[in-house]
Amino acid sequence: MSEENKEFVTLYLASIDRDYLLSGYDFYVAQAKNLIFPQFSNLEDVAKKYADEWYNKAGLSFNSENDDPADLAEQAYHEGIDYYLNLEEMKSSVYLAILSSIYHKWEKDLREWLVKEIRQWAKNKVIYEKIWALTLPDIIKLIESLGVPMSNMPKHSKLLTMSKVVNVFKHGDGKSFETLKKSNPEYFRRDGVTEEAWGNSYIRYEDLTISEVQFDEFIDSIIGFWESIPQYTYSHQAAEDLPAWFAKLL
Repeated sequence: MSEENKEFVTLYLASIDRDYLLSGYDFYVAQAKNLIFPQFSNLEDVAKKYADEWYNKAGLSFNSENDDPADLAEQAYHEGIDYYLNLEEMKSSVYLAILSSIYHKWEKDLREWLVKEIRQWAKNKVIYEKIWALTLPDIIKLIESLGVPMSNMPKHSKLLTMSKVVNVFKHGDGKSFETLKKSNPEYFRRDGVTEEAWGNSYIRYEDLTISEVQFDEFIDSIIGFWESIPQYTYSHQAAEDLPAWFAKLL
């Protein structure tokens, strides 16, 4: 690295800046858990109440001479099932939407921090533009090449998996979906398909879903990322083989 071959700080994350970043994620997650997620608890009870109300309402026009009460009860049961499935789909979409929002916040925070730090010693503006265009794997490679051991971070792989989950939620079919369904089928609902029959051919991008436990695991990977970034990273820690595009623009 240049700077006239003198030792210098390549990346710096002050404690106050780290705390500020983490507080933003804490706020998002706390509000989601306090205000939004509870709306989707006890869906079975909600669906049963809906079925009962449908049955009572339909019963107002019940004709004992022409209608079979068993048919009415069966129809009410199926109405409740449909209502429950729609609520489950809505719940899944809400969880994924909130996760996507937090993920995109993290990505923007990460790119802004990288640009701010690299701007201190690399003056080529094309570098800053390039950082905003990089994929997440390429950003991680850049950070690692500058001396931060990303692969040793706790739950490092979760960040890459989260990126794929968010991309599938946003774009549907595509490369991320094909990769995710092979590597992490646990993020797709099975809808009654048996273990023996379960396979990649049965997975559709519409089946993408996450539980609250999985949501928490992804959030933990974001928190763990910022907590693992050292306060100071120095030029002597940088790899000899920087990414080609980066070395060329220095």
